[in-house]
Amino acid sequence: MATSGHEEMISDLADRVSKLEMSHTYTATQSEVRVVEMELLEKLKAIRDAMKADVSGSISGSSVEMEALRAENASLKAQIEKKNYRILHLVKSIKEITGQI
Repeated sequence: MATSGHEEMISDLADRVSKLEMSHTYTATQSEVRVVEMELLEKLKAIRDAMKADVSGSISGSSVEMEALRAENASLKAQIEKKNYRILHLVKSIKEITGQI
């Protein structure tokens, strides 16, 4: 029975040693992971900056496009007003001719 107790203690100690070795390896791995995380962070910052530059460039391009669309919209509104005015006078003339006024 004493041998069984010793074997249990030896097995327990072996488990503890392996866990300690794993934790030491994990600590070393943790620092390596931190280095990789920092590299990824730098890459993400570069991507973010590139996206900001791209967005600001497209915003200025789209503002020019927006101004062109506003000008076109104003021109179309003026044409509609002229046509509505003409239609109003044509209807009035037709009514005068047909004696409906």
